[in-house]
Amino acid sequence: MTTKRRRDHLVSRLWRARRGAVAIEFGLVALPLVLMLAAVLEIGIMLLHSVTLHGALEEGARQLRTGQVFNSGNPRQTFEDAVCGDGLLMFDCADLVFDVRNYGDYGSVNLTPPTLGGDGLPQSPSFAPGDAGDITVARVYARYHFATPLIGAFFNDDGYDSRLIAYAAVVKGEPW
Repeated sequence: MTTKRRRDHLVSRLWRARRGAVAIEFGLVALPLVLMLAAVLEIGIMLLHSVTLHGALEEGARQLRTGQVFNSGNPRQTFEDAVCGDGLLMFDCADLVFDVRNYGDYGSVNLTPPTLGGDGLPQSPSFAPGDAGDITVARVYARYHFATPLIGAFFNDDGYDSRLIAYAAVVKGEPW
């Protein structure tokens, strides 16, 4: 029997079948199955966003460490361009919150969780990178909004319908 005949035979058998057990069972299982597959895909996409944000922050932290952000008239814009400039970042740069602070030594570094505002992003971030030899902590925050129904209810934080993604990089400025 050729493949086409076999396929036609199978289709005609399914079309003539009058028992509905398979259809009912599939109807009961289909929606949860599709939602589970969508949830796995959504979580994978969220993790991809997270990894690209981490890599972008590492590039910006390298520019802080080497003092390249001070070569321009606007160090903040240079740092943001370093984070957002590689094209692999999956967030819009306008949706990111940058918090850069300097400390005299590693013992005085303070990484307390930020206070979140009404939009779920940190309030009162600052941009105060250190000089050569100073310890600089660069943190970046972004909100990932879930597209799959009900997933946001399980993976949200602090009552928002999205997940706060945050990364920090601690660098010591090289002598430039």
